Amino acid sequence: MTGDDSHHPQEPIDDLLSRGLDKQLGEVLVGLAVVIALSAMTVPFTSPHQMGRRWLILGAFATVATASWIALRRLGRRPAAAVLCGGFWLLASVGVALWGGVSSPLVWVYTPTIIATALFWAPAPAAVQALLGVAVTVCATLGMFDELVPRVLPATPAHGLSVMTSSLVVTSILVMHSGWTVRSLLRAARSNGKRLSNVVSLNPDAIVVVSTDGHVLQANASALDITGRRLEDTLGCRADLVLGPEIAGLLDAMGASARLGPCSALLPRSDDVEIPVELYASSLDERELLVSIRDIRERRRAHQKKLELERRLRATARLEAIGRIAGGVAHDLNNLLTVVMGATHLLGRATDEPTRHHQLDSIRQATDRAVTLVRQLLASGGKQKLDLKSESLSAIVSGLELILVQMITDDVDLRLELDDDEDARVQVDRGQFEQVVMNLVKNASDAMPSGGKLVVRCSSRHLDEPLEGTAGTMGAGDVCVLEVSDDGIGMDEGTIERIFEPFFTSKASSGGTGLGLATVFGIVKQHGGTVTVASTPGEGSTFTVVLPRDVSSRSSIAPVSRRTPLPMVAKGRTALLVEDDALVRRATERTLRGAGFEVLSAPSAEDALQRVADRDEPVALVITDCVMPKMDGLELARQLAAGTACPPILFVSGSSRPPFELPERASFLAKPYDPDRLLECVSELVTAASKPSTQSSSLDE
Repeated sequence: MTGDDSHHPQEPIDDLLSRGLDKQLGEVLVGLAVVIALSAMTVPFTSPHQMGRRWLILGAFATVATASWIALRRLGRRPAAAVLCGGFWLLASVGVALWGGVSSPLVWVYTPTIIATALFWAPAPAAVQALLGVAVTVCATLGMFDELVPRVLPATPAHGLSVMTSSLVVTSILVMHSGWTVRSLLRAARSNGKRLSNVVSLNPDAIVVVSTDGHVLQANASALDITGRRLEDTLGCRADLVLGPEIAGLLDAMGASARLGPCSALLPRSDDVEIPVELYASSLDERELLVSIRDIRERRRAHQKKLELERRLRATARLEAIGRIAGGVAHDLNNLLTVVMGATHLLGRATDEPTRHHQLDSIRQATDRAVTLVRQLLASGGKQKLDLKSESLSAIVSGLELILVQMITDDVDLRLELDDDEDARVQVDRGQFEQVVMNLVKNASDAMPSGGKLVVRCSSRHLDEPLEGTAGTMGAGDVCVLEVSDDGIGMDEGTIERIFEPFFTSKASSGGTGLGLATVFGIVKQHGGTVTVASTPGEGSTFTVVLPRDVSSRSSIAPVSRRTPLPMVAKGRTALLVEDDALVRRATERTLRGAGFEVLSAPSAEDALQRVADRDEPVALVITDCVMPKMDGLELARQLAAGTACPPILFVSGSSRPPFELPERASFLAKPYDPDRLLECVSELVTAASKPSTQSSSLDE
């Protein structure tokens, strides 16, 4: 629609009617051609002696019809109509002047010509044609043209009657068909209007028509829903009362602008609730505005949810990156601590001086603290070995009650709200999850320096939709929940975003390590759960741990038993030690030699294979690091097993669990380890290897 058309809301229907009437141009051409044909047929019977001049007139009419047909093919309907109507009117006027005025049969050609002009152009040009035609007819009848134009074609009654009859018939047919066309187009227009009304009424956006003087003229069902009003209370009401002063002000400010939006605004409902909306408006004409209002609450919620999800993803990625770094540092520290623990053990056996033993005890205590920190680092990175069993969270918390009471201050009121559902169980490593509970309770107690209420709650529930948490997304389904709430100092958003980072602490003055909540994050994530935090400064915090409910048993790597060491069977046996860290290799070698083993020591898997190949006798035991350059421990075991029975293998690693599935006749020991623990594992492997095996090796699988 053009700029001029925008001020005429009925113009589309007018165009529709005009286009429909334009289609009748061909019928007008045919009708007038029939007039000419009928007139031509009467020529031989009415005035045989004037046949030459009559054919001249008929030829002129045929020429105009041909010119109109050419214009129709090349220029379009309206130019063709102009040639047809104007040419026939001019020829009719000349014929009337030559034929004697009102007695001329061509006076009836005026009728279809004037009707066609009115249909295809407008009433005004048709009226001008009619007046000029009447003037020409009157003047010709009174003989006013006789001196200028002699009457060369005297009229004959029969010829006039035939032309009049054919003109009336064609005109009647044309008018009747045009009337039918108009009625058909009006029905189509009404049908289109009904469809348009249905589209507007069913549109999910609110559609409102507002007058330029600020009153509501029309509103669809969505507009009534979003405003909370009834139709009778809306129509005719002032726009500022229905749409609010903000939207009414925007509409008033449109001025001569034909379009407004999109722009954001607040729409007040009848219940005094303001809704954020997106507004569009355009001018229907100089008196009416069409306003489209879209509720954007869901869009804003989705946008906020997206931003929150992105924030959590960034936080999770940051925590995982820090956890990987911490895990790598822990791996190196484990190697160093293994050396320290081994050297301390050997020094203690080599001296009987009380002072030396006291100093060595101090070293052992410091080493034990370092081992604890390393384990927390590994837990923060989710790298601990898990012994998963079906456990009840309520039973775990209940078993820790005495320990929890001793951990908190006297002015903290500890309350346990436990679930009685015996079937509410989860697959967890009990020792690891006890660490989660204790760390959360210790953190909550520290957040209440002046005392307060600390609630530990266990429950089970069903998630209808996935839960987004810091440690990941928990899918919909049955879950078990641990909540630890306090009414302490609370946290701001900046603290919440970093609360699970390793080494981040808000308790620097009290000696916090910043690993407590990082450990919670790593353990929960490793268990396939998630954790959320809700906190308000000055009101307290709630940490919520969500774990999937146990629906089936899960397999886990069997931990090395900590039974009493078996009698040593090292005498006369050879152990192959493969360790790329020189300090760890020397410390372990000293421990094995002290236990009675003959030791073949190698810094790499390739060197170990060469040493074994140079021996005539097989080794009784292999102790190898899991991860080494070029060839790892598992590939070394496969090479050793090629063509002969594989000796028992003890895999060691700075990680808390092996990076691969353990083969048969193998065990795993995590660094750091003390000499007693190492010898215990070695004794168990060698003793078990001396018993007959009913299974084949799985190293080649």
